[in-house]
Amino acid sequence: MVLQAGMDLRASVGRLDLSLTKLKSLKHLDLSFNTFNGTIPDLISTFENLQYLNLSNAGFSGAFPANFGNLSILQVLDVSSNFLGLTVNSLEWVTSLVSLKY
Repeated sequence: MVLQAGMDLRASVGRLDLSLTKLKSLKHLDLSFNTFNGTIPDLISTFENLQYLNLSNAGFSGAFPANFGNLSILQVLDVSSNFLGLTVNSLEWVTSLVSLKY
């Protein structure tokens, strides 16, 4: 399955659909400029082949998930802009992102 630019990945209540976990080979996920309300979903950390993740201006708040350390081949992580409500409880998980460039 290929996700194309502009596809709406939100459920009617502003959450990602759990069926996305079936996308085991997903390498590029851009959720920028959405109107999610709440924390960054833990299900994103199940995309172990993810290399690019853009969460900028997506409306997330709360604590950044520590299980993002599972994204060990992630090269680009964009969490810029509009993250006034986003917090980090620990940065220990960042050490697992050995491929991270940006």
